[in-house]
Amino acid sequence: MKCYYFPMKQTLIKNECYTAAIEAYSSDASGICHIGGMTVFVPYALKGETIKVRIVKALSSYAYGRIEEILQPSPERCVPVCPHYYRCGGCTTQHMTYTEELAYKSAIVRDSLLHIAHLDYPVGSITGSEQELGYRNKATYSFTNRNGKIVSGFYRDRSHDVIPVENCSIQPEISSRIASFLTDILNRYGFTAFDETTLCGHIRHLFIRTAHQTGEVIVCITSARGFGEKTEKITAELVSAFPEIVGVILDIDKIPGNKLLKGRLHVLWGRDYLIDELCGLRFRISPLSFYQINSPQAERLYEKVREYAVSKEDDNILDLYCGIGTISLYLSRYSGRVIGVEIVEQAIENAKENAMINDIRNAEFFCSDAIGFKEYTEQTGFIPDCIVVDPPRKGLDRKTITDICSYDPERIVYVSCNPATLARDIGVFIENGYEVMDLSVFDMFPKTNHVETVCLLYRQK
Repeated sequence: MKCYYFPMKQTLIKNECYTAAIEAYSSDASGICHIGGMTVFVPYALKGETIKVRIVKALSSYAYGRIEEILQPSPERCVPVCPHYYRCGGCTTQHMTYTEELAYKSAIVRDSLLHIAHLDYPVGSITGSEQELGYRNKATYSFTNRNGKIVSGFYRDRSHDVIPVENCSIQPEISSRIASFLTDILNRYGFTAFDETTLCGHIRHLFIRTAHQTGEVIVCITSARGFGEKTEKITAELVSAFPEIVGVILDIDKIPGNKLLKGRLHVLWGRDYLIDELCGLRFRISPLSFYQINSPQAERLYEKVREYAVSKEDDNILDLYCGIGTISLYLSRYSGRVIGVEIVEQAIENAKENAMINDIRNAEFFCSDAIGFKEYTEQTGFIPDCIVVDPPRKGLDRKTITDICSYDPERIVYVSCNPATLARDIGVFIENGYEVMDLSVFDMFPKTNHVETVCLLYRQK
C-alpha cells in the first residue's frame, strides 16, 4: 500500500492513502487534518490521533477521507455501545469518551463565535447530561421491506435508506419495545412498508413521545392508507401490551418525503396529548408540540434562562417562539408579567391550557409572528424588560432581530440549538447596540453532534 506525506500544498489523489495527524473537530464531529496544505475531514477520527487516511473525495481546497488505519490512537477513543453506530448515523460521538465529547462541543461553540461573529469569547465549561443513554423523550422510527417482511429502524445519514435497529441506545427502552411490538403485529397481519417509488404499502413512520416524570406514552402511527378492518385489533393489542400508553393516533399521509405528522390525524384510542412535569409544573403536550428532548437537562437550562432573564420581581418578559409555554410559565413564577408568542396555533392552545392547569394568571399567550405582535405591544403599552427567544435551528432573520431590538429591552436571552446561526445572529445584535454579557453551554443531546447554548445580551449603555 502506497502512503504519501506532503509538507507543501499539493492536490490530493482520490483513493490514495496519506499519513496525517488529527488537529481539531468539524461541527459534525469529524476529525480535521491537513495534508499538503489541504484541509481533510475524516469521520470518526479523534483529535490527537495519527492515522492513515484514504481520500474518498478531493475538491479544490478541501477533501474528505476515511480512516484506513489508526497508527496512534487517542486515549479518549472508546468502543461504541450501539452495534449499529457506524451504519446508522443517528449518533456521531459514540467513538469518543464523554469527557472528549463535552470538550468538542464547547470548542464548536467557541469556534463559531470566533469565525462567524468575530467574537473571541471565553466559553466556559459545558453542563453535561446526567443521563448519557436512553434520555430522548421522543422517538421516530421509519419502516422498510426486507425479505418479504417489515423492519423498523432509522434513516441512514443523508439518505432514505432504513437501517434496521431493534434497540436504540439513546431512546428509552419502552420506545424500542413498542416499535418492535408494532412491527411484529403488522407482519402478522400481512401489511407492508410504504414504498416512495411505487407509492404502494402501508406503514411509513412511528412517532413515540414519553413523559419523563409521569411515565405516560403517546403513539402516532403514520400510514399511507390506514389498516382497514385490522385498525381496531392493532390498537387494542398495543394498548393491552403497554398500559403506559394514554393515546394512539393514526396519521394518514400519502405524500412522499420524510416530514413527520403532516397528514390528517385521527385519534384511534385515548387522548391526543400526554401530561408531563417539568420544573415543578404540569404540561399538556400534543404530538406536534415542541418539547425539549432531554427533560432533566431542560430543567437545568431553564434555570439558567431564569437567571439571565429575571432581575426583579416586577419584570415584564416577552417570550418569542414560546411553543407550549414551558419557558413562559416557568418565568412567570419569578416575574411580574409574561407574554408568550408563537406562530403555531395548536402550541398556543396548549400554552393557554397549561397556564390554566398550573393556575398561572400573569402569563398570556398570542398566536402571531414576532413582527405582527409588535402592533399589540404598541397598543397596550407593554414594555418588556427582557425578551427571550428560542428559535428553530435556522435562527432569526435580520428583520426579526431589528424588530426585537426596536423594543429596546435591557436584556435579550437567546436559547439556541445551532452554534452557527447563534453566532451569525449575535453579530446582528451587536450591530444593533447589544453586547454578550454571558454564555452557557448545555449538552442536551449526548452521543450526537448537537449542542444547546443560552446567551445573555445586554443593551450597551
